[in-house]
Amino acid sequence: MKSKKSSGKLISFKLINSEKLISGLVVDYNENWTLLKYNPVDYIIDGYLILNNKIIENHSTGSSEKFTEKLLLLKGYKVKNKEIIPLKNIETILSYLNKKFDLFQFSINRKKISVILEISSLLKKKRLILT
Repeated sequence: MKSKKSSGKLISFKLINSEKLISGLVVDYNENWTLLKYNPVDYIIDGYLILNNKIIENHSTGSSEKFTEKLLLLKGYKVKNKEIIPLKNIETILSYLNKKFDLFQFSINRKKISVILEISSLLKKKRLILT
């Protein structure tokens, strides 16, 4: 992805050390991060996904992705400017997410280690759950 023409397009990503492809509509990206409207299965969007570009092995936009993109757009899933998350650095991303959303999930994969963190806001208190 070398130009902003990828914004709004459905792209599948092959991650390092993973057999599973990750797909989504590209909302924004820079040299370090890619922000997607996550499309885990079929023709639905399940929140947002921010990928660190260091873990992307390659990406594709074949006929399957183009078909899924067309269906998602027909269902009204479009990229809007208000969805842009500042992708400057990890501190800026987390600060923005903390202010904007009540619940979000981190997934950190390093070889065979996986840590999932959930942070939620409930009655103005923040909880950190490690599973």
